[in-house]
Amino acid sequence: MQADSSSAPPAAASLIRDVEGVETPRPGTWALGAGQPVVIHDAPRWRRRERDGRIVAGTLVIGEDITASTLSLVIARSEPGRDLRIEFHGRLVRADATGRWHSSGRIQIGTSSASSTVDALYRGVYRSGAHPVAWLTMHGHTHVRRGQIGARPLRLDWTADVNADPPVGIARC
Repeated sequence: MQADSSSAPPAAASLIRDVEGVETPRPGTWALGAGQPVVIHDAPRWRRRERDGRIVAGTLVIGEDITASTLSLVIARSEPGRDLRIEFHGRLVRADATGRWHSSGRIQIGTSSASSTVDALYRGVYRSGAHPVAWLTMHGHTHVRRGQIGARPLRLDWTADVNADPPVGIARC
């Protein structure tokens, strides 16, 4: 018996496009799955500390015009007495044929916000079992001025390998 091709999940290759030599996932809203790990380095003074965080929510919106693409994500780190919530919203400003993407936007940490960048290495669209995902390695860096007078800026770097689920309407198994 032959499987019904209309209910079969699409091949990963059908979720990829090439725009002037730059490969991207096909246009649409790709959801960053909650719970994916993030390594956060903070340097409030002279010493650098490594913390574990998680993605709470996020979207990678790939536009028909690649420069209309956006990245939004929320990262949380929870420690007793020291919760940290990082929100980034930005626009893709540059992408090249090697898969390097550069987004520029704003980061919000508590009541403080600052300009920030996120660099991503797009690794392609793959199957995770029968489920297609876009794979990116992202790195963010910022200095955020704290609200209190005399408080030192918080320097943050974070890195995450994330999978993004395809736009709604794409068959999944």
